[in-house]
Parts: sequence; structure tokens; C-alpha cells
Amino acid sequence: MTFRIALCSLLLAVRLLGTDLYPTRIEAPVYPPLANQARIEGTVKLKLGLSARGEVLTADIISGNRVLAKAAQANALKWGFAAPCSNGETAGKAIEITYDFRLVGEVQSRPTTLFRYEHPYRISIVSQALHWTP
Repeated sequence: MTFRIALCSLLLAVRLLGTDLYPTRIEAPVYPPLANQARIEGTVKLKLGLSARGEVLTADIISGNRVLAKAAQANALKWGFAAPCSNGETAGKAIEITYDFRLVGEVQSRPTTLFRYEHPYRISIVSQALHWTP
């Protein structure tokens, strides 16, 4: 409880409190293997519908490559959100979230994928490209 009060005070002090929701459960996204092999990069936008407890109920694709969008959609459905200092009430909330898929470098096998969440609602996924020979 003390931690929650301290967090709320900090958010109020820096004026971040408002209608923003913050992730409470994060699942690491995976770069789709097919997109990696085909060297597909891009940005995907989703609209997330949340339950009263902050669970993601729906993840509708707004824009982006279909292969990347399906991976982002599957990942977003595993996340959870909450509003700070509001007992977690998120009923009827919808947010737009952006996934940026990028490839850097090339490896012979087992590409490494890293991700970073940037508030508000932006996820960067960076993976090594898998070397492909016909």
C-alpha cells in the first residue's frame, strides 16, 4: 500500500497522471519467423479493448503488414493494463498501441530478438535477420 501511495504521489508530481493506462502484465513479442526470412519490417497499429480489470479483450488491426500485424495482435492479447491510483478500473477503455518491427544485422541461425516498451503505448521489436540461402 505504501508503494502504491508513493507511486501515485510521484505520478502526480510530474503530471503524468491522467487518462493514461500503464502495463501491468507484459509478454515479450516474437519477430515472426516468416517475416524475418522475408526481411519484412514495418509499423503495426492496433486498437485494444480492455475489460474492467485491464485485461485485453480485443486487439483490432488498424494498419500494418498482415504477417507482422498477426504477431502483434497475438502478443497484445497477452498484456494487461491499469490506471494508476484508480483501483485498476479500466472499464470501457480502448487504447491504440504501436508495434515497430525492425531487422538489424544477420546471423546464420537463432536470431536474437529484443523489445522495448515506450510509454505511451509503443513497442519496439528489433531482431537479427536470419541468413537465408536457397
